[in-house]
Amino acid sequence: MAEREPAKKGAQKSAMSATPIDKGSKGFTAEERAAMRARARELKAEAREQEPGGRGTRRARGGRRDAGT
Repeated sequence: MAEREPAKKGAQKSAMSATPIDKGSKGFTAEERAAMRARARELKAEAREQEPGGRGTRRARGGRRDAGT
């Protein structure tokens, strides 16, 4: 049998060092943040609509919990 050469173990760069320091991420732009806020509002409104006995029904009665007393 032929002898095998041991696998070469070269130094690997971590994912963190692959991004140059001076060109790092600056975060989200104002436009991206506004879009995320708008989407969150849409999702919350949709969840409220699907909620049984949620805000929509209470407001239709005048918005008071003790309206019957």
